[in-house]
Amino acid sequence: MSANTATLSDIDGEWYEMAVSSATEAGFVNGYEDGNFRPNDFVSREELAVMLSRMIEYDGSADLNAPENHSIQFIDSKDVSEWGY
Repeated sequence: MSANTATLSDIDGEWYEMAVSSATEAGFVNGYEDGNFRPNDFVSREELAVMLSRMIEYDGSADLNAPENHSIQFIDSKDVSEWGY
């Protein structure tokens, strides 16, 4: 997804218009070069990875190189196999 987000012609009047518009304003998604969002298309792994990385960096406070950000603790972490770390 890489087009200008000002006009995504295929979301007008749809139930998800506000959510998609908010996501474009935040910079999470951009739509495609033809001006469409293509809401019925599958999302590729590449697109998903880009959207997730944009969301993680959204507020600018996450230091992704800090060691504490690479070690997330979950309540059930004792059940995770050693190779899963």
